[in-house]
Amino acid sequence: MAELKTFWADNFWKIYRGQDVSFEWEDRFSVAPSNHAPILREHLDEDGEVRRVIETAKWGYEAPWVTEGDKKPRPINATIEKLNTSGMWKPPLSSQRIVVPMSGYYEFVPTMVDGKEVKVPHFIHHREGALLMAAGLCSARETPEGWVHTYTIVTRPGKDAAGEVHDRMPAFLTAEGVDHWLAPEKLDQGGRAEIVDWLEAESERLTPDLVEYAVDRKLNNTRTVNPFDPTLILPAPV
Repeated sequence: MAELKTFWADNFWKIYRGQDVSFEWEDRFSVAPSNHAPILREHLDEDGEVRRVIETAKWGYEAPWVTEGDKKPRPINATIEKLNTSGMWKPPLSSQRIVVPMSGYYEFVPTMVDGKEVKVPHFIHHREGALLMAAGLCSARETPEGWVHTYTIVTRPGKDAAGEVHDRMPAFLTAEGVDHWLAPEKLDQGGRAEIVDWLEAESERLTPDLVEYAVDRKLNNTRTVNPFDPTLILPAPV
């Protein structure tokens, strides 16, 4: 996943509505599982008013029942097909829906280079450079060191340019869709089914606006890549 180069600039107020930011964020151009990144959520305050909050959370969902030292995988993705059938996803779908802002994301495509198959990273993004908002789910649990916030990104079948490089893609939201997805109401079984159907249709609307290109393979080496390097999202030399 790649974060927006000008994250705090022109498009930010449209999703955040101008409330104070309680943390500092240095733009990252590669976010790996277990890294922290900004998420957007809504909740009702003590006066019953809707509050939109942006904060950092760890990528990799930890269910509330996870205990310290538990080595089970932390899911980074939740398939849209299982949102309302999986015991893992039904609780956060009911009341812990979030948005993950990003400028785009990477997929690694097996490609023959000089007679050898290598994985070439491709950067998928909006054709006009607009901010993308992915639907997600989050969890919060209290530990002796404080609250731990984690999240997962909802994925759907790949389509259009995104589908050309991978069979799955994030479920992206329009600006109006962000408001609907974040609305802090607790959904019952019927409400969950309705919002999943809505998300399937909603996420179709943005797929024609996505484009992709290959980027430098230095992204492949997680031990040496600099996640703050803006050249990571530039097209690879031809």
